[in-house]
Amino acid sequence: MATRLVYNAKNLGNRHGRIKFGHVQDNNEIAAVQLLNGKDAGRHYMTMHQTGDKDSGQRGATENVCPGSFTVDCGKDIVATPTGEEQGNQAFAVRCENGDVLIQAKDGAIKLEAETIELVAKSGDGQKGKITLDASETIELRAPDIIVDASDYAKIFTDGTLELLGQSILNIYGGMLHCADGATSVLGSKGDPDLEQRARDGFI
Repeated sequence: MATRLVYNAKNLGNRHGRIKFGHVQDNNEIAAVQLLNGKDAGRHYMTMHQTGDKDSGQRGATENVCPGSFTVDCGKDIVATPTGEEQGNQAFAVRCENGDVLIQAKDGAIKLEAETIELVAKSGDGQKGKITLDASETIELRAPDIIVDASDYAKIFTDGTLELLGQSILNIYGGMLHCADGATSVLGSKGDPDLEQRARDGFI
């Protein structure tokens, strides 16, 4: 591609900062508007991209880069959500019609704090509509009450030790209750229940 030219470009600023209109960047793409910190321009700037690949989102993108913190403080004048109402006034909203949302802390923690936190995944596609928690060490759930309600299937599996402890009462109910141990892989019960066959197969 030939080098782009912008004939009516403008460049305004001083040693403290600069704003450019119609700036041709090093990658030969045009920035409609670019705002730079004069002292740290290479690391502190905002760019509104005019050209670039549309499918990947480069065209029409807004890029904010800063070496320090980035803070959004809002909602002081918004009326709080009345008790009992699910839909409240939105103080801060991020909406993406297409594409993914990435929140990454390479050397830190991500903290979500609110009166109520909801994680909702909905899709008509059987391969989607999932919520995945993946940790290299531990996932801890702490609350006065923890309820797991599965309409079709629920499974807890470990290669190590599984403990179920009820310091007061442990209730186990089932319309039909099957129990199998390691000996099931050799000596089974009459009727060959499905659970015993799964034990022989390693519960795969």
